[in-house]
Amino acid sequence: ASSDDTGSESALLVKGFKNDFLGWIGFTSVLLVSVGWIVWIGFWVGDYYGTLGEADSLAHYDSGLLDETIIPIWLFALVWLIVCCIFQRRIRNFFRIECLPSEGAYVQIERELNEMKVSSASSKIVAYAKRIEDGFSKLTRSNFHVKTCRIERTPHTNLRYFNYMCTRYVLNEDTRQFLPYKFDLGVVNSQLRRHADGLTSEEALSRFELIGPNFISVYVPNFAVAFVLEMSQFFYLYQIMVMWIYFYWNYFILGVVDISIILLSALVKVFVSVRSELRIKRMAEHSEPCDIRRDGKWQTLSTIDLVPGDVFKITAGMHVPCDAAVL
Repeated sequence: ASSDDTGSESALLVKGFKNDFLGWIGFTSVLLVSVGWIVWIGFWVGDYYGTLGEADSLAHYDSGLLDETIIPIWLFALVWLIVCCIFQRRIRNFFRIECLPSEGAYVQIERELNEMKVSSASSKIVAYAKRIEDGFSKLTRSNFHVKTCRIERTPHTNLRYFNYMCTRYVLNEDTRQFLPYKFDLGVVNSQLRRHADGLTSEEALSRFELIGPNFISVYVPNFAVAFVLEMSQFFYLYQIMVMWIYFYWNYFILGVVDISIILLSALVKVFVSVRSELRIKRMAEHSEPCDIRRDGKWQTLSTIDLVPGDVFKITAGMHVPCDAAVL
């Protein structure tokens, strides 16, 4: 089994973060305020229709008072949700203490997304709109893929690491940087044949903790979590906010019909997406028994246990589980 040369770590921006109790309170308050805006708008709309009881109503069919209350509330809520959607992948770390990655409990990884330009803009309006879009992307860093990973420790060697894009990044104690570990096994057949007798169990365990399992893990959320994630996107939040205006303007039936269509389309999209992701998961998460040479003898293990430098047998009908060279 060979070791891949991963050269993409130089393009990653890695920041370290620690948990903080006050930060957790702040983050929880953001979630509560986000829900509270929508509930507050619903309170005023319900009060307008008298659903809270006419005796306690503040704006029962009083459009003038409602204009002075719900419109400012709606605008503030919309701006709040837009900001939360723009920074949703970073917002949790806003309420953590930033530190060196080597000292943190989490790392935030940012990777710039390369944009393919098909053709140059021939219209001045298109070019101007493109400049505005580029400026907005630069200001909000929306052209970066952002992911937060938990820093863990290996059970035997106690090394700190995190997994990102199917690659394990291990802390180098000398440079205090997280980097993928690489093995020099040789490039020509004579160099590779020096490893023909395989590894010892101790060597294999050490390399396993440095590289991780030979397995692609695909996370697929359950239907409820997937639906919540889908509805938290800006498109659906904006549609829900627009529905409140429909309700406010006394288009109650139209609002109910539209919100039903929105929810139905979200349910169908989530159902199809989860089914597709489960099929991908079944194809990607493949493992099978494999004869691996360890401690000078052949042992039947799982392809998950393969590490760089291992020697294994290829049998008829077997899926080759990694990059390898024939000895």
